[in-house]
Amino acid sequence: MKEGRSCPKFLLQTDEQKCLIVLKKRSQCKGRKPQNSPRVNENRKQTRSEAEAVELEKFSEWRDHSSSESVLRVLICLRLLIREPHYQTLGKLLSARDRGVLLGALLALNTLADSPEFKEKIGELPVVENLLVILQEYDMLSKRLSAELLRLLCPIAAVQKQVCECDGVPVLLSMLHADHLKLLWSTVWVLVQLCQDPDGSANIRAWGGVQQLLRILNGDRVYVSDRSSIATLSSANAAGRLHTQNVCEDLNPNEAEDNAASLHAACCAAITELVLDDAAAQRVVQCSAFRTLRFLFSMERNRHLFKRLFPPELFEVFIDIGHYVRDIKAYVPLQERISALSTEELDGLRESIEAVNQNRPPLKVINSYSILHPLGSGAFGTVFKVCKQGTQNCLALKEVSLHNPAFGCDKKSRDSNVEKIVSELTIIKEQMTHPNIVKYLKTFLEGDRLYIVMELVEGASLAERFSSLKEKQQTFTEERVWNIFIQMCLALRYLHKEKRIIHRDLTPNNIMLGERDKVTISQ
Repeated sequence: MKEGRSCPKFLLQTDEQKCLIVLKKRSQCKGRKPQNSPRVNENRKQTRSEAEAVELEKFSEWRDHSSSESVLRVLICLRLLIREPHYQTLGKLLSARDRGVLLGALLALNTLADSPEFKEKIGELPVVENLLVILQEYDMLSKRLSAELLRLLCPIAAVQKQVCECDGVPVLLSMLHADHLKLLWSTVWVLVQLCQDPDGSANIRAWGGVQQLLRILNGDRVYVSDRSSIATLSSANAAGRLHTQNVCEDLNPNEAEDNAASLHAACCAAITELVLDDAAAQRVVQCSAFRTLRFLFSMERNRHLFKRLFPPELFEVFIDIGHYVRDIKAYVPLQERISALSTEELDGLRESIEAVNQNRPPLKVINSYSILHPLGSGAFGTVFKVCKQGTQNCLALKEVSLHNPAFGCDKKSRDSNVEKIVSELTIIKEQMTHPNIVKYLKTFLEGDRLYIVMELVEGASLAERFSSLKEKQQTFTEERVWNIFIQMCLALRYLHKEKRIIHRDLTPNNIMLGERDKVTISQ
């Protein structure tokens, strides 16, 4: 401002005061009761027009003499007025040459586009051409905000149409040569959404989009990423955006790796949309699901579920794939076998899947214990995984038939032996405590069955570990062998020497290996 020239009162007010004045005037206008007299209405319109002309002149004078930062603050305050169509003005400001004004408009529009209501309204405006110009000609921050706004608006069909009509595909693909992670991520997701339209997908393929996306996946490019690029677009507070956009804090290695993984995931989504039809996509998803299941099967503690999941002929194909095979092609034979199943066979597979559902209703309830599924069986009975009703506590329940020859041949001898066993188990429950022997909690009779409640030992049996090592063509290390053997000896010595108890059914199936090869002798 030239020296000696009087400063208008409007210029002496802070940005916040200006916004409060605007809001106050608007609320006063809303609070006035409408006048019925046409003459009064005409006078009021004339007065308002004159007042608006004066205010506009003052604002123009202030704008000409203010810094870009001041204009930016006022633009952000426009968000207080977003319940009326001020987004149209913000759309027009995208053609501004002043960087501060442009950034303010982009920030405000990004915030508005988060709302589904205003996203639709902004999508009706001719903003795409200006956004594409910004992507080609402006600084990195403006490009990032422009790409993010396009990503938010691209679900709208009208915006997708504008991008194609304005030859936006080659502009977007040119952004894939950039090194800034946020710009790349937003751009790739714009391409993903453009692929929803067959013409858009064909256009991207014609411009070599698949090859450029593959370069991102296969290359060893070093990306530029800082916390400001995330905070600028994630903060819900306008002042927070304005403050953090000028603060660059490098990401730690884990954060940078996560962001790079997000970019690669976006590229995979785009390539999937570009190269696959629905049938091919379904095959890829099925093979990926089988690969995940096969990886889970490689962990011994999960194997009892898979034996109940697949019928024998499919289980054989499933096993033959091998452990930790990443090549998706290895799972194609299994996918083809599943796809060729008849309706009856598919129904049987669905029943098997439901049978291993951990959240399904219990098979039955015995003495307030909900039977979930069998864990295994031995010479003296079957062990079930159970849950005490009213709790989330899972236990093991062993069911023993009283008609087992071990209890005797007639009713009298059976009753005598059962009474003796129950008495012994009661003593064992009260007196026997050893870290390598399963804990007995309760014993009861139900019909012609004896039930023994024990702690549930998580892990896999020694027999399952042997089988797994054989499949992987591996062996236990000598250190692991000694660790397991010593624990078994300590447990058996405790039973034989201190408690005078003989197990009588000690097999690899009854020796459980938990975390860090902790041995627990069960049953």
